Amino acid sequence: MNEIVQIGPLVLNKGLLVIIISVVCGWGAIRWSLRYFGEQAASLLELWMNAALIVLLFYKLGYLLTTPSLLWERPMTLLLMNGASREVGMGIVAAAIYLTYRLKRGGYDVRLLLDMFAWGGTASLAAYSAMLWRYGRPTELVWGIQDGFALTSYHPLNAYMLLLMFGIGYRLWRKVRAGEAGHGTVFQVAAVGAGIGGLVFSLLDEPGDSLFLFLSMQQLLFLGLALVGVIFPAITHNRDIGKERTAMKQSNENKGDSLEQREHERENEKGEPSKIVDKKLDGPNQPST
Repeated sequence: MNEIVQIGPLVLNKGLLVIIISVVCGWGAIRWSLRYFGEQAASLLELWMNAALIVLLFYKLGYLLTTPSLLWERPMTLLLMNGASREVGMGIVAAAIYLTYRLKRGGYDVRLLLDMFAWGGTASLAAYSAMLWRYGRPTELVWGIQDGFALTSYHPLNAYMLLLMFGIGYRLWRKVRAGEAGHGTVFQVAAVGAGIGGLVFSLLDEPGDSLFLFLSMQQLLFLGLALVGVIFPAITHNRDIGKERTAMKQSNENKGDSLEQREHERENEKGEPSKIVDKKLDGPNQPST
């Protein structure tokens, strides 16, 4: 989408402007409900915004990594050109590396990070769907939309996605208000709902190139998202069991060390000769010298 939006003397790419507004809406949703996510939420929100900025920079300027000559040959085109799916993928990989490094360094809980991402991502997708029309397959349903002056009506895919995000958002908000954020349940609900809903809506879209099992790349992504949401409780459960086993092992090692230390002290006490006390020479009746 390379349409141009002019705001006074400022000329912007419409697609980039919509993405920026959507990201801001997601940030606002998290910022508004920050108190429900715990003490680490403020720091994690900063990490998420940095990661979103990394993806946005790659989407906007990632093509300079392959064609750097545009920087000095046609510098004005940088204001209008955007990247493609390759640049977005590069940005996602770079953002994932950044988040992994900061999570390990700061000791943050990844489940809280995913819950915040699910809540903010739902708001971002709702804003994105509300600002852009997307046409699907032709339909004779009464809510079909027309493209310009064409007589054919199409499925309003963006309206379907908007309704889906409203439903998921309402469910997530109830969980957040109930204090369930930070345990991965918010992310699980969002992943399963968006994955299944997106897969169903993709059947109403124009068919893309089949990659695996007659599914397009978009459909595979939705299917993968739904599967991640289904198996996520098992992943977190195994992770918690591993942490408990590690803690028990360390506790047993500490107990063993303390027992060895006590036995060593007892042996030292037995090995020391007892001090003989002479009542005539020691005590308050000792003779003065």
